[in-house]
Amino acid sequence: MSSSRAFVTQFHEFSRRRQLIEERDKVIAAVSGGVDSMVLLDLLSKEQEVLGLTVIVAHFNFLLRGAESDDDEQLVAQRARDYSFEFYAERADTAAYAEQNKLGIQEAARNLRYEFFDKLLLSSGFDKIATAHNADDNAETVLINVFRGAGVSGFSGIPVYREDRRIIRPLLFAERTQIRAYADEEKLPFREDSSNAKDYYTRNFIRHNVLPLVKEKVNPDVVATINRSAELFR
Repeated sequence: MSSSRAFVTQFHEFSRRRQLIEERDKVIAAVSGGVDSMVLLDLLSKEQEVLGLTVIVAHFNFLLRGAESDDDEQLVAQRARDYSFEFYAERADTAAYAEQNKLGIQEAARNLRYEFFDKLLLSSGFDKIATAHNADDNAETVLINVFRGAGVSGFSGIPVYREDRRIIRPLLFAERTQIRAYADEEKLPFREDSSNAKDYYTRNFIRHNVLPLVKEKVNPDVVATINRSAELFR
């Protein structure tokens, strides 16, 4: 079995065991244009064939990176057409929203994105929204929570299913290296967010500086280790 086919099987089995995706579900795919969400979209297209899913694509343009943001939206729209999925997009001046509401940029972006999801769920009548959070995201979240002080819920990391917003995260089993390998093997297009290279945000600092050192000096499988621990706390 090729590594791509094995990855598809892992995705299917993880989603089945956790009851994230079931036959004839109506799923909104949240797609930013980055490698994780483009892989998620491709995997959902394969699940569509197996389970008879109905899939639509949702993209939020935060207008934070000028032409880069517009290029992200255009790529996602094109991929939705390639899969014959309906495409829905919304855009907002996130910087202005953050200033008006005295919020940080990340919190403002998260609020706007969730508002968009809520509206789309209501208007579409769909069952759930799939986001592309992965095992590395979960490990980073756990560390952020630990460093800031957290109880059991903080140690449990990102929930696989968030019932109040009907959000599923079927890629939480996979590390970034696996996701990138799948994208490369399947020749999937994706875009790199230039802001991910900067250490201004806490998550990026942990991603670029803390976890690589821990992998090198302490535990090369630290992401898997943290995810196992988070599962126990959940």
